[in-house]
Amino acid sequence: MLNHAPRRVRVLYIEDSPADARYVQELVVAAGGQDLDFHWCATLSDGLTCLNLGANVDIVLLDLQLPDARGMQAVSRILESYPEMPILVLTGLDTEATGLEALKLGAQDFLLKRELTGRSVVRCIRYCIERKLAEDNVKRLSLMEDREDFTATLTHDLRNPLLGFDRVFELFADGTLGPLTDEQKKIMERLRSSNKMVLDMIDRLLEVYSYDRGQEAVQFEETDLPSLIEQCVEDITPLAEGRQIRLRAELPEAQAPIQADALSIRRVVQNLLGNAIKFTPPGGLVTLRLRDGNQEAVLEVEDNGPGIAEEDRQLLFQRFWRGGVKRRYSSGTGLGLFLCKKIVEIHGGQIAYVDSQRGGATFRVVLPYRSKATTHDAEPVG
Repeated sequence: MLNHAPRRVRVLYIEDSPADARYVQELVVAAGGQDLDFHWCATLSDGLTCLNLGANVDIVLLDLQLPDARGMQAVSRILESYPEMPILVLTGLDTEATGLEALKLGAQDFLLKRELTGRSVVRCIRYCIERKLAEDNVKRLSLMEDREDFTATLTHDLRNPLLGFDRVFELFADGTLGPLTDEQKKIMERLRSSNKMVLDMIDRLLEVYSYDRGQEAVQFEETDLPSLIEQCVEDITPLAEGRQIRLRAELPEAQAPIQADALSIRRVVQNLLGNAIKFTPPGGLVTLRLRDGNQEAVLEVEDNGPGIAEEDRQLLFQRFWRGGVKRRYSSGTGLGLFLCKKIVEIHGGQIAYVDSQRGGATFRVVLPYRSKATTHDAEPVG
């Protein structure tokens, strides 16, 4: 059996009094702080040298009455070089004003020397480290949000000129801006197709951003799922026929409506059908099934393409995942299944990859007839 010993905490203790340094360490050991490793320095200069030499320190325990630094100088000089270092200040003054001033400069906490106990020192050391980690995580999350906001703004700004390009390509292709040779028409169609592909990728990125931020308005109403699926199949049939792929929809003649946001569920069906067609070879078959479950509608989309490797299945619904070599598609964003999962979960449902003995890939979506909405934006209509 492995011995999972607790991680040791490395404390740099800067204190000019050897007696005080020894006393504090004895208090800590007596209070059960055997996992705290102390390294003592008598001056601030020695402490900074220790840090500069690359000592692996988790926290600085700092006396404010040092021979080479008085009061807040010590705090400021440490944070100037090591702004992320947690500092626990020890002050021998009878007032808390000095400790509070240290907190304003960036120290994590302070203790009055006259009130020191082993338990208080151990508790504060561990608290300071955890607090600093929490602050760092908040900063990291804030930075990630700022980056996402910037990306979303940039993506949105890129979308507008691309829409303009799409209109220009259309005018060229239909002859409005003058006659074109057959070869020129083919070039324009290819340019328009490439432009549309980039537009679709941008729209997908903006969609994901909206769902992540809860900005996507989701309105629940009675939705005829068989009719919605028929429309999706009809819309994507030209794409399937162009790739010589057969589509088969197995839908019930009558099924109770579900409470759902029709536009969002339409996106899910379109994404799953689009993926199935994308990875199915010419002459293949994509089957869509809808059946009545236990107080829920069950939708399955099955293809007979190369399937998904077992080691990749746990990554399917992660953001930006694009699969292994057999299923790689260079123009994808890796956001389609991630977006599907977001939408289905907002509806209180589930989406999963299902093993199939027939090969290929099968995705199953389960939606409750009465939605168990999970966001405050999901409001019923009517």
